[in-house]
Amino acid sequence: MSDGAAGMSEAVVEVRRISKSFDRRHPILRDVSFSLRRGEMVALIGASGSGKSTLVRAIAGLVSIDKSATGDDLGSATGEIVLFGEPMQRSGRITRAAKRLRVRIGVVFQQFNLVPRLSVLTNVCLGLLGQVSFFHGTIGRFTAVDKRRAMQALVRVGIADHALKRGAELSGGQQQRAAIARTLVQRAELLIADEPIASLDPGAARRVMNILADLNRSDRITVLVSLHQVEYALRYCRRTIALRFRRGRLRRPVKRADAGAADVDLRRRQ
Repeated sequence: MSDGAAGMSEAVVEVRRISKSFDRRHPILRDVSFSLRRGEMVALIGASGSGKSTLVRAIAGLVSIDKSATGDDLGSATGEIVLFGEPMQRSGRITRAAKRLRVRIGVVFQQFNLVPRLSVLTNVCLGLLGQVSFFHGTIGRFTAVDKRRAMQALVRVGIADHALKRGAELSGGQQQRAAIARTLVQRAELLIADEPIASLDPGAARRVMNILADLNRSDRITVLVSLHQVEYALRYCRRTIALRFRRGRLRRPVKRADAGAADVDLRRRQ
């Protein structure tokens, strides 16, 4: 096997029988398992309340999973999330490797998470916080090289002309593109996008999805994007992972031929 083929077959994300309950009577996730290979762009779909955000936050190490799987037929199987061959979570605990792993992960949220009063350029530079000294990061002191990287990222997402505006001055779609640029500066190998187009109009949504697809195709960044719009999942992603509403279990992958039925099914569950 060539090095390129071996790289494509490498598991970047391995989710192994994880569960999550904020209330034991109503588990959010139950016995969820799947994997992502390097270079894939995969959609995580499901209606509101199906556990998509909880799952992506667990993968990013922002939410701890339950110590063991739940359910009468599952026994005491231990859940685990492994990224790049190292455990991010195991036995209900976020591991010591989490800090090191987070540097390799870019996370884009629905809420954009820009600092409104800071310039767009500085907001993008904040993607370097895991790579610069704590002192320089906290006072926002970035080098000319850092700023050049940030400008290149802004050019890549098409908003370089807004670099000196404050974050609050951008539209929703522009703020989301700035958030993606922040992950480019970080040089993330895995990009996790949690409902990145949920609050955007169709035109802005397509631009954001086009950028994610380009990063996946051109830079070979592995992308996991949670969506509730099946049509976008089928248009941009070769594979989908679907969560059942209010059960937190996986169901069969949605194929292009099933788009209509899947869409109806999701609407009925909302």
